[in-house]
Amino acid sequence: MTDFFVGPMPVKEFLDKFLPWDKIASGSNCSIPSPFEPGCFSETFKAKSELDAYSPFIKACRKLVPRLIFVDSHSRGDTSGPLLKPDVSVYAIQENKADDYKGIDRCIMSLLDIHIKFKWSMTEEPFVKHPTANSLVANTGNARDTLGQLSTYAVVQLAAQYRTHVFSIFVLHKKARIIRWDREGAIVTEPIEYDTDPSLVQFLSLYLMAPLQLRGIDTTVSVFTDPEAVSARIKLRLPAKTPMFQTSIIPSHPACHVTRACSAYDIENDRVVFFKDSWRIDAPDTQLEGLIYEQLRAANVTNIPRCIAHGEVPHQAEQKTQTKASLVLSWACKEGEEVKIVSHSHYRLVLDLVGKSLSTFTSTKKLVQAIHDALLAHRGAFAAGILHRDLSIGNIVISEGRGYLIDWDLAKPTTVEQPRRVTRCKTSVHE
Repeated sequence: MTDFFVGPMPVKEFLDKFLPWDKIASGSNCSIPSPFEPGCFSETFKAKSELDAYSPFIKACRKLVPRLIFVDSHSRGDTSGPLLKPDVSVYAIQENKADDYKGIDRCIMSLLDIHIKFKWSMTEEPFVKHPTANSLVANTGNARDTLGQLSTYAVVQLAAQYRTHVFSIFVLHKKARIIRWDREGAIVTEPIEYDTDPSLVQFLSLYLMAPLQLRGIDTTVSVFTDPEAVSARIKLRLPAKTPMFQTSIIPSHPACHVTRACSAYDIENDRVVFFKDSWRIDAPDTQLEGLIYEQLRAANVTNIPRCIAHGEVPHQAEQKTQTKASLVLSWACKEGEEVKIVSHSHYRLVLDLVGKSLSTFTSTKKLVQAIHDALLAHRGAFAAGILHRDLSIGNIVISEGRGYLIDWDLAKPTTVEQPRRVTRCKTSVHE
């Protein structure tokens, strides 16, 4: 865990890079609102514990940035998934979802914009006070616990929404840090003395005014509206009120990885397909998964779905991860070290087959048949010079009594003997 944090980044550089005013103001003559005055958070500092700090902190923030919603969620977690309870949950209302925010009084991961974590004891500081060239994260049990909490909130938020990145705030009594999370790791600012330094309030104000893509929302995915949504729900056999989203795939030229996978409706061809949205390892020696499927089909490997379309998500600046690129900057503690952060790229793929999980088998015979079919695919691929490298229960699906081997994103040619990447990551699939 400690290998994926980069910092401490000067807060002005952080704001200039990730919430640049020229992209927010769009060339207008308006200026960043400055309601901040030293002493705005003086009541927060009087708190004897972190529990006592939530209310005065929220009260101050509501006054300074009234259009953001600040909720004390330390005891009111998200009931739709893992019961996670960030100390404070922050929401920026999106116009097309305004009704979803009415009466919000808890953490809702599918809507959450920023989570804020408080600690009041210096022993729980996860970052070292005076970082050296090789050390940003404190090597203590309390530090690891705090980082574990921060990381868990970020991971679940990224999984619950279509996002390129998320922001969070860590408050340690009189100082705060802003953290930007993407699929490579996290960039951490230097400590901000937020009662005298306006940077934290400026961050919240800029976030509120920023276009969706700067906030980290994946704008290549949009809400699927009626009447097309009605047809999609019917085809996918979903309840009438199920939220629907739409996107498109730009084919690639035939030349943690975190995964979201589900059945989808192909509007153009009026059919149900399998859709996979992932952040693939971006390295010179890795192949696009769609190209691997094409090679398998060309070699007549059996029990492999057909890849209908695949491609990188259009390379807007916000679609590129930023953590590893920051390692070479002068303020980064990891500068010059061999680190474990691996570059990732946003990638989508569509298959013609929507299978059921192997765990849904209805008899021992059908279970054995499905595994047998997948092993035939594995053997055929190996004979064709491709090693799957991730054979598991999650990568075998059943369709019409047959087993199919999917998820070839970690595959490599059998002619390559040396290890390929620093880390290996699991795939998360939901139906």
